[in-house]
Amino acid sequence: MTEEMEETALACNNDIMLAEANAARASSEANAVFYMIGYSSNPTVCDYCGGACNAIRDRSKWNTSAYPIDYGHNDCADYVSQALKHAGFATDDNWAYNNGKNTWTSVNALINYMLSKGRIGMAPSGVIKVGYLAANSGHIMMVTAFDGVSYRYSAHTRDRRDAAMTLGSDYKYYNVNYQ
Repeated sequence: MTEEMEETALACNNDIMLAEANAARASSEANAVFYMIGYSSNPTVCDYCGGACNAIRDRSKWNTSAYPIDYGHNDCADYVSQALKHAGFATDDNWAYNNGKNTWTSVNALINYMLSKGRIGMAPSGVIKVGYLAANSGHIMMVTAFDGVSYRYSAHTRDRRDAAMTLGSDYKYYNVNYQ
């Protein structure tokens, strides 16, 4: 085999590896988005307090067989953590369901943990894509659709499934490094 043939073979192999990595990333992102859409709803009555609140939820749509703990009206970070795990993110001693640490269930702790591990990063200004996270100090959700004009999101705490999303300065947006 000539040197030129070896270089061509190596370049083709690199292209194949890159294509496989991109396909795996897209699959992981899709798994997270499908999870977010699949385990939420747009309820009109709260099953936690009987409807006397603004944080309406319906646990009958949640994945309670795998995640039975009821965090009341504070389930948004738990829900995003579930979706990231479903996308293939590995758990560890600091980030796992029901491990006694708040990195799974607290918005700020989850964001700080994922930033420290390089699993998320700040989204460039004006660039928001499906699979990205939107968070403020008390709530986190995932962008689950974009039709070229408007965004949609899914979340828990005030359950929303593929609901219309208004981009605002009160949220920070994070790209997710799906692998």
